[in-house]
Amino acid sequence: MSRNSKRVDLRCLAVSVAVVWLGVLAFSHSASATERSLSFAVAGVVAKILVTPGDRIAAGTPLAVLDKTVFEARRKASAAAQAAATAELALARQRHVYAEEQFDALAISKMELDEAAIALANAEAKADKTGARLLAVTWRAERATLRAPVAAKVVKVPGYAGMVVNPRVKIAPVVVLEMP
Repeated sequence: MSRNSKRVDLRCLAVSVAVVWLGVLAFSHSASATERSLSFAVAGVVAKILVTPGDRIAAGTPLAVLDKTVFEARRKASAAAQAAATAELALARQRHVYAEEQFDALAISKMELDEAAIALANAEAKADKTGARLLAVTWRAERATLRAPVAAKVVKVPGYAGMVVNPRVKIAPVVVLEMP
């Protein structure tokens, strides 16, 4: 066998291996492309799994629920802080209006008016901050229910009541769906 024929044979072998390898990748990709593993976007303890393998589900169907005790406590605390900040803001606005009136009447100094303006700005910042915190806590509480993104069939349920999920550490699938 000549040297050129050996090169041709090696090239054919390399091409054949590449074609077979690509075929394996395509097969494994297409087999897994129809399955979608789902987990929670927030950390918590699974309270209940609501589906079983074989169930056909509609988009938006609840699949599993985390224990909502912590989420509800945080939401209540954030709502109370927001209510207090809103009341403080209303009082700061009234005091600032009063300080402007007193300054116009030459009853207080510019420094006292500025202090009222600073107190109003601080109250506004606090109200904004507590509002943002309440929004974030509400978002997390809504994610304590795992919902189906599309209509599908439940293939596996590796999750269980009592399972600890933490997306920051490792995303463990709770439900696996077969996509249509």
